[in-house]
This record gives sequence, structure tokens and C-alpha cells, in this order.
Amino acid sequence: MNKAGIIYFSLTGNTEKVAMRIREKLEAEGKEVEMIRLSEEKNHSFLGNALRALFKIKGKMKEVTFDLKDYDALFFGTPVWAGSPAPALGNYLEKCQGLAGKDASIFVTYGSGLGKERAIRILERMIEEKRGKVIQKIAVQEKAVVKERLVWR
Repeated sequence: MNKAGIIYFSLTGNTEKVAMRIREKLEAEGKEVEMIRLSEEKNHSFLGNALRALFKIKGKMKEVTFDLKDYDALFFGTPVWAGSPAPALGNYLEKCQGLAGKDASIFVTYGSGLGKERAIRILERMIEEKRGKVIQKIAVQEKAVVKERLVWR
């Protein structure tokens, strides 16, 4: 693997901390890494985002690249809201191109842990619909992120 893409959404910064740790690990292995932080044109509160995730309401995304052909490996990250990934990441996965035949890893951050498996399954299905292959699933509890004690599961 020469070039990795880390595509993630982070409202509070927890998912971004995990993304940064993944970046550090990959760069220590000599890999070129590009970070793509997803955001929407309108910001929403945590509750607003949770409701949008629950009802699969999509917002208009800020401009990012949707072409993934230049990456050898991909990492997709999101907080878990109402048992679902953040709407911005779901929206991104629907629009992206060039995922076919690529290895992909999923990482989620969560509070209570309720619904994390469901959110991972949703992401895995979306990636597989684009003919990507999920090779790794990582779930990190918020407490571990806040304490900077990331435990990969």
C-alpha cells in the first residue's frame, strides 16, 4: 500500500482523534496518507444529527473529492448516532467513485455502545455495494478517546 485515504466525519473531535492516530500509525509505516474531513454546509447539534441519522436525512455536503481511484487503502470513520453512521459519511459513500476492488477499514466512535454493530453493518453494506472489501472494523468508546487510551476492538 502506497497511498491511504482517511475519510471521516467528526462533530466533537473524538472521531478525528482516532483518524489522527490511524494516520500516525500509517505514516510510521512509511505510507502516504491523505485526510478528508467531511462536513455539511449547515451545522447541526448532536441531537439534530442523531435525529437526522435515525431518519436518514441527508444534508448538502461541503465540496470534497469523491474520486477514490488513487488510494490503495481506505479508512472510513464516523461517530455512531442512533445506531447509524453520521449522515455525512453515508452521503459520501453514496456519491463516491473508485471504491471497487479496494480494501477498506471502518472505524466508529461511540458513547454507550448501543447500536455500534448496526452502524458498522450499515457502513459495510454501503462499501460492499460499491464493490469495496471491508478488511477491518474498529470500534472505540468515547471514554478511551478522551483519555487518549485508544483500544482497538
